[in-house]
Amino acid sequence: MNGTPQVLEAHYITGEDCFLLKLIARSMPDLERVTAKFLTFGQVTSNLAYSSPVRDRPLPPSADEGDEASILGDQHVPMPGM
Repeated sequence: MNGTPQVLEAHYITGEDCFLLKLIARSMPDLERVTAKFLTFGQVTSNLAYSSPVRDRPLPPSADEGDEASILGDQHVPMPGM
């Protein structure tokens, strides 16, 4: 991954997949070429972001400085299935 400049971020994740990579590609053929580099690690699944309604949000204050409700502004967003 270090030798692939198109990889902007790499994250170990939980669930069925092992990694989440954020990368850039100039075109669909370029995306195919870049993702082909990772086939030696296993199956590659790609998802495309067609818009970004929230970008580069600053981190909230530490939870040590107050309870979660005050950090989130008392907002409750229900999770699907919960």
